Amino acid sequence: MLFGAAASIVFAWYCFHGLSWLARGVGIIPIVHYDPPVDQWILIGDPMLQSWHKVRVSEDFTLAGIALIFLTLVLSYYVARVAYHLSFAKVFTRHDRWFVAGWMIGAPLMAALGHMLVLLVFEQSWAHRWPTLAGAAVLIAFSVSAKLFADFWQWLMRRLRVHPI
Repeated sequence: MLFGAAASIVFAWYCFHGLSWLARGVGIIPIVHYDPPVDQWILIGDPMLQSWHKVRVSEDFTLAGIALIFLTLVLSYYVARVAYHLSFAKVFTRHDRWFVAGWMIGAPLMAALGHMLVLLVFEQSWAHRWPTLAGAAVLIAFSVSAKLFADFWQWLMRRLRVHPI
């Protein structure tokens, strides 16, 4: 079990950095570096004791970076399962292969879409006057697009009779 966890952690680190390198190679920015560092407000605490705190950040994830994180997590989960079972056949059933294929197609599409949405929305003059509204619009469009892709992939899997065991 420890071997599976170690393999998953090492794979996740290399996988995310490799995917980030590929994304940067095609012009998609997964991580933004701030020089000099900027102040950012974050909400910390449980619901009863929540409060806002100002922190200084020197880098932050974009929507594309978050999509790549989710793809990395899914792939590292399967690497851990393969390391635990020591068998590809036990881990990669037909359903699992289709599931991973959906993530491998969907996550880069969502990364590109998130990058495109940010570029399109923040070129508008209203987005600079109301950045919170523009950010909410981008997040809603990104979420709806991800849901539509997931529904399409689920429909395709049902249509091709790919069912979980």
